[in-house]
This record gives sequence, structure tokens and C-alpha cells, in this order.
Amino acid sequence: VGRYLEGMLQGASELDVDCEWRLFFQGRSFDHPLFADPRYVPVFSGLGGSRVLWEQIQVPRIASRSGLDVSFSPAYSLPLACGAPGVVTMHDLSIEVLPGEFAWRERWRRRLLARWACRRAARVLVDSVSVGQQVCQLYRVTADRIAVVPLAVDARFCPGGAETARKERRALAEVGVRPPYLLYLGTIFARRQIGLLLQVFSYLAEEHSELQLVLAGANRLTEPARLGEVISSLDLDSRVMHLGSVFEELLLPLYRQAELSVDLSTYEGFGIPPLESLACGTAAVVSSGLALDQIWPEYPLRCDRLEPGAVAETMARGLQDSELRDQVVVQAEQRLAHLNWRRCAGLLVDELGRVG
Repeated sequence: VGRYLEGMLQGASELDVDCEWRLFFQGRSFDHPLFADPRYVPVFSGLGGSRVLWEQIQVPRIASRSGLDVSFSPAYSLPLACGAPGVVTMHDLSIEVLPGEFAWRERWRRRLLARWACRRAARVLVDSVSVGQQVCQLYRVTADRIAVVPLAVDARFCPGGAETARKERRALAEVGVRPPYLLYLGTIFARRQIGLLLQVFSYLAEEHSELQLVLAGANRLTEPARLGEVISSLDLDSRVMHLGSVFEELLLPLYRQAELSVDLSTYEGFGIPPLESLACGTAAVVSSGLALDQIWPEYPLRCDRLEPGAVAETMARGLQDSELRDQVVVQAEQRLAHLNWRRCAGLLVDELGRVG
């Protein structure tokens, strides 16, 4: 969500729009290049504690004195009466579609805030058509109140040169990562089929003796220890590296130096990591149901069946066919050209203008 909001604000700064953005932050003050633009006015509460209480009680008090024309929330909830019509972004409905991924208290807190926000908002923004359909069906929001505003691939995600590659390999070596490797990047949830990925990798590891699998993302499984148990049961302890959450500075090296990235999720609101991987020059093996379905319907490394044999075949083809990988990367540049933050911010500004 932080990257989404930062991207939208960066894109909006490039537009010729005469408006002021009041940016409400819960914690301590910090600096950001965007704050040099007089159109962006940060407001820091300096408060810790519950984010929900800050959002629902403190923000309305501050906002009511700010003369807002519209209140925009970048994710899932809206503060109580801000004295202005509200616009909220619903990136997905995993809290409804996959309730088992959340603890009981967290699940119902998120559900209540999301349902209330969607019913109250003047406009509901979604990342994709499929999420919009779910919001209509599950939250009874009429289609005329919903708008699709897609995510973007930041311009920094691009191929690097030979000298850059040498520096990136050194940076990866410092955290124990050495090519060749396959990359999974993202928070680890059950829906992202890490067990299936590990099973398929165990097959590939027999034929590719030096190949490793790198998992970069926080482990959010309901039974976190299960991840290590599966890795050990497949005798992959020396071949799989789980980095946990990684700093932004490692994203480009991880993407660029991988043989392939892999995303086998059964549910996403959009699915940005495969697009970032492609933008960096690394082909991605993906499941169906991601935004890539609409962007690139005939994408050649898509697994329509999430079964070990089918996934192994697709991944093996991606590893063995360097010409195919090169073709995918070349075509990706054109396919992703419209996914930039300036364009997406323009759509956001248009939607805010409809209610403000």
C-alpha cells in the first residue's frame, strides 16, 4: 500500500493539476522528496498505538479543520466523518474469499472496516475488473460507483547493464544468494502455493544440480513452521533460501539475476511481482487469474493447471529455452508500456474530481 500511494503521488506530481494534497501520517515525521513540492502537505500526528483508532478518531478531528473537498484512502477503509465525500481503494477481497488466511479478530476487523467503507464511499476504486465484480457481488456496491484504476510498474524496474550486474551479484552474495536461482518474491500465504512450488523445484533440482530457489517475503502461513517442515521433508534445506522480508534495495538485484521468477497464486487483486520481473528482463512463470491475463492473454509461460506435472513442464521449458525467455522479455516491454504511474495517477485524479 505504501508503494501504491507513493507511486500515485509521484505520478500526480507530473500532472498539470492545481490541487493540494494533505497527507495524514500516524507516526513521527520523516522526509521525502515529494514534500519539496508545495502541493504536498504532510501532517504528522506523532502518535503511536492503534492504527484503527488513529484513522477513525484522530484523522476526522484533524481533517475537519482542513477544509477537504474529498477524502481518499489508499486501502480498504475510510475514516469516520471527515466532512468530505470519500473515495477508497479495494485492492482485493482476500478477507472474504480466503478468510482462513487471517486470524479471527483480524479477519472481522478488516471485514467490518472494508464493508463500511464500500457502503459509505462515493467512489470505490479497484485494481482490476475481477475485483470490481467481487465488490459488486459481496458488498452490494452498484457498478456505477466502481472504477478500475490499475497498478503500475515503477520506472526503476528495468534491465541493467553488465557493470550493474556485477555489482548486483556482489550485493546478493552478501546475503548468501548466488546464481543460478529461481525467485519467488512476495508475502508467503497459502494461496500462493509455496508447497506446490517446492514440490516442483524438488523435481527440477535433480536435473539442475546448481540451481537454487530463493523465497523473498515474510512467512504469513497460519502455521509458519510448516514451511521449514516441507523444505526438510523434500530434502531441500541446502537448495532453498528463505530471506524473509527484504529491503527495497535488493528487489532489482533479485529480479534481474534470477533465471526465472515464479508466481503460482490462486487469488490476487492484480499481481504486480511478475510484471516487475518482466520489466527487469527476467521471464516469469505464472498462474491464471493475475492481471497479466488481460495484459497478455497468450502469455507463453502461464500454467493454466496448478498440478505438479503441468507446472514442472512449464518451468522446465522456461529454464531450457533461452530463446523463449528472450522473446518474452522483448515483448514485455511493449505489453507493459501503459502501466506507468503518471497514467494511473491521471485516472485517480479524474475519479477524485468526480466527487470533490
